[in-house]
Amino acid sequence: MATQKALKEQIRNVIKRIGQCDSILTKHPNDYQFFLKIFERHPNYPEKFCNLKDIKIDYHPVFRNQLEVSIVRKDGSFDDVSVLKKCVSGKSKDNLSVAMRNCIFPQIKEFRESQLILKCYICSNFYNIEIDHHEPDFVVLQNNFLKNEKNIPTKFDSDNCHIKKFTEQDKDFQDKWFLYHKENANLRVLCSKCNNSKPKSKRNIYKSI
Repeated sequence: MATQKALKEQIRNVIKRIGQCDSILTKHPNDYQFFLKIFERHPNYPEKFCNLKDIKIDYHPVFRNQLEVSIVRKDGSFDDVSVLKKCVSGKSKDNLSVAMRNCIFPQIKEFRESQLILKCYICSNFYNIEIDHHEPDFVVLQNNFLKNEKNIPTKFDSDNCHIKKFTEQDKDFQDKWFLYHKENANLRVLCSKCNNSKPKSKRNIYKSI
């Protein structure tokens, strides 16, 4: 995975070799691990992939000769993943950031479910809805929290969706972060286009590990 061009070609070859498949986990377990690693580069990782149960490849409903990758969630729902664009242009997150995002996913889910109408705050779009951290951005919240912490986790477990989470030994850190986020986060509804086009805070993750 040295260059984006090489990575894109590698992903394309894997999809072509597998073809249409309703369960990558059971039929192509090695490729399943490959896709899990690729997903880490997606800009909405890990939130987009929480509750992941499997991965499938099917033909695009409009471009019927084009294969696309989708995740299968535990509730039976599907969500397509832009593996040849967003997963190529993005970068893998550090484990600490992933665990911190994974930790507060229940708050994101609760906020989403509390909205009577899921409509983009900026353009009023109803499609491809995401939950955005707005003033402060997630990275600002993260940095402000970490700069006052002395014992920052360096080892992580993985949940049943293969996403990094805090170990039992770091439960105090996890609980403090969960409460800090709950008290300081300002969430809003945005569509994917508006969310991805807004300026992001620089990712100056507090360096103490």
